[in-house]
Amino acid sequence: MNNKEISKEERLEIIREMVEEWENEGTDSIEDTLESAFKIKNNELVELVETAMGFLAELESVKDEIDEIMWGYEEVLDEG
Repeated sequence: MNNKEISKEERLEIIREMVEEWENEGTDSIEDTLESAFKIKNNELVELVETAMGFLAELESVKDEIDEIMWGYEEVLDEG
C-alpha cells in the first residue's frame, strides 16, 4: 500500500465517490471499491473485496463450465 498520507478532505471525497458508485452499481463496481479501499487504507475492506473478487473469479469459471455443457445440449437439440 502507498504510505503517502492523504488529507481528511481527500479521504472523505474518495469515500463519497466510493459510496455513490456502490449505490449506483452495487458490487458490480468491486474493482473500483478495491482501488478506493487501498487509497483510504482500509485493510478490512481490502481483504473483503479481494475475497469477493476471488469468489467472483471462481463463479465465472463455473459459469464457463455450465455454458460449455449447455452449448453441448444445444448441439444435441440442433442435431435431433
